[in-house]
Amino acid sequence: AGSKAVLEAEAIGKDSAQLAFTLNEVARMHVQVGTPEIAVKFLERLLRMMEKELGPRHASVGAVLGSLISVHRRIAGAAWQRDDAPTAEHHLGLALHHMRRRHGDTHSAVAELLREMAQTARKQGRALPAPHLNRRRRRPPME
Repeated sequence: AGSKAVLEAEAIGKDSAQLAFTLNEVARMHVQVGTPEIAVKFLERLLRMMEKELGPRHASVGAVLGSLISVHRRIAGAAWQRDDAPTAEHHLGLALHHMRRRHGDTHSAVAELLREMAQTARKQGRALPAPHLNRRRRRPPME
């Protein structure tokens, strides 16, 4: 049903407000029914579209990043419950990436997520992978 709604919205116009609304609602529906991995695909498409239309620092783009962070953390939590550390770490890493884009490197939410990731790695007898600790480039936080 979600894909049909997206196709109908696309017929209206690829960059229309209706398509943005539909992508967001379909993503929300997938989270609610327990398929957050599918929701990520719709949210990533919405993010690309919003960044193109509004620019990367627009508040609406920040809201989509917040949704992506939440969904990736949900997927990671479910993976930890299944003892699927690689999947959990992958999604926590994606959440961290989006969080840094939204808030910048020095925000307390970024520090909290890094702490959570380090504690989890320590419980498994491992160190937090270096890519999570280093930044390739600095980006100012969203306004």
